[in-house]
Amino acid sequence: MVSLTRLINWTALIIGSILFLILQGEVDLTQRIAGGTVLLALASLLIFTGREKMIIPAMEDPQPSQTSSEPELKLLEDESVELSDTEESEMRRSRGRSSTSPSMPLPPLPVMMPPPNLPVMMPPTSNPQFPEDNSATGSSSILPEGTNIAMKYVAKGDAVSDEEEEIEGFIAQRREKREKMLSDIERRRRMKLAERKASMARKWSEAEDGEDLATLLREGEHDIQVFEEPENPDTGKPLGITYFRIDSDRVLMIRAPLEIPQKVIQSTDNDTLGDIPPLPPPPGMPPLPPPPGMPP
Repeated sequence: MVSLTRLINWTALIIGSILFLILQGEVDLTQRIAGGTVLLALASLLIFTGREKMIIPAMEDPQPSQTSSEPELKLLEDESVELSDTEESEMRRSRGRSSTSPSMPLPPLPVMMPPPNLPVMMPPTSNPQFPEDNSATGSSSILPEGTNIAMKYVAKGDAVSDEEEEIEGFIAQRREKREKMLSDIERRRRMKLAERKASMARKWSEAEDGEDLATLLREGEHDIQVFEEPENPDTGKPLGITYFRIDSDRVLMIRAPLEIPQKVIQSTDNDTLGDIPPLPPPPGMPPLPPPPGMPP
């Protein structure tokens, strides 16, 4: 029997499709798309919500399965009994053999290895009788001359010392970085200071070079008071004049003679060396004659 929801879906789909076809000329494109979407949604609900048919399995007679399981259980019980009997017999045999088995031989004594510094002692010429199991140990004890046995070395690591080394390395790196930063800061500071000093010196030189006091005083149109030093110079020699500005209203004029002091030529060293007696002649040689103009 059809459910109520499917009837409602069929009714809404039929009525909606009729209205959609009737109102095609009165609605715009957006309303047409909305109506088509609703109709498609109703159709998808009708398609994917159909009732599935229930398949009822047929009832089978349980009697033959029960009858067939009884002989299988009997066979399994018989097999388990046989397995238990065989295991018990094997255990008895193994216990009897273990009670009558001979005692195992004791393991051989360990061979003492010679130290690396001492010479290796060769075994005697007689061939001792060793069991077959100890053939490997006997061959390993014989070492050629000049061989050294490696000693065990265990490297111990301390977590505290490792951590201290890491901390010291980190501190050293930070110290190097700090020193480098300080040196860079000092270098930049010195460069800025040098630039400021150079700019100030440039300003003073421009101010001094820009004012020509000689030309200003030569024109005569000024209110500057000039102080001459000395007041009565020696006019027989060429004079050099230098101006110094005291303030905005006063100027100092210094006149100095332009003469170069002559250097006093010292006498030759012959006068000083005349008082020194001559050196004696070498042995076996006659004395040197006196220089011309000198008494013999």
